[in-house]
Amino acid sequence: MINSEIVHVAAMPPSKLEPALVEKAAQIIARDPYSTRLLLTGKLPRLIVHYHSLAEAETAVRGLTVLGLVAFVCSDIFLRTPLPDAFRVRGLEPSPEEVIFRDSRGAVKVIKKADVLLILKCKNQNMVDTETVTTKLKFSVNKTIMTGGIPMWNKEKIKTTDRSAQSEYIARLYGRVSPEPLVELVQQNLDYSFLKEKLTSSSMINFSTVVNELRLMFPGAFFDDKLASGFGSELVSVTAAADFENNTKLLYLYYAELEKAASNQKGNSE
Repeated sequence: MINSEIVHVAAMPPSKLEPALVEKAAQIIARDPYSTRLLLTGKLPRLIVHYHSLAEAETAVRGLTVLGLVAFVCSDIFLRTPLPDAFRVRGLEPSPEEVIFRDSRGAVKVIKKADVLLILKCKNQNMVDTETVTTKLKFSVNKTIMTGGIPMWNKEKIKTTDRSAQSEYIARLYGRVSPEPLVELVQQNLDYSFLKEKLTSSSMINFSTVVNELRLMFPGAFFDDKLASGFGSELVSVTAAADFENNTKLLYLYYAELEKAASNQKGNSE
């Protein structure tokens, strides 16, 4: 994942941005304090500096980590390469040690509860084209002449296309081995009948219930809903779709880094 000509260093902005931290971070990434402060502001992991050498990127990460920031390396090719489509869930069935997911074709994917690193709840926006056909009457000169002057009209169908943004909530489960989502649950694609007595007439409420149930099924997983709360446009990219996918990739890498740091700390204490 790091075999790319350009290597990025990303970091999660701290909850409190002290001037001293900004000054020291600016020295590490060789930027002025003002632009460094902007890069370390927000709620999502940000790309803050770029290198042509993995060694340089790793040195910067070590320096930022000493400052208390959660920083990590991310290759440019990783951001530019689309991940394979995730298993699209239609329904699910929990058991004591695992959860069985089914898609619309009846295929099954079984995930052990201990294997999930991250549950990501997002709100994705897609541009949808809606075609409308209207019928208008148009005066017909030829028909009017043929009827001896009685006004005649032709029916004319006119097609118009309106483009609008359509939002939908999705949830993705990520494992500890790969940044590819294990499964994906989409608000409008789920059969909510498995909720039984918790089922309501609102798909939005049902989806929130499903996400809460997933958190109970996978208690050891991180949970993040920043991309469902209006922070999805922080990372500027060529398209909105690229913004969304890059944000999910950076969030995965961030939580993978958190787990690695926790594991190292536990190993050192033992």
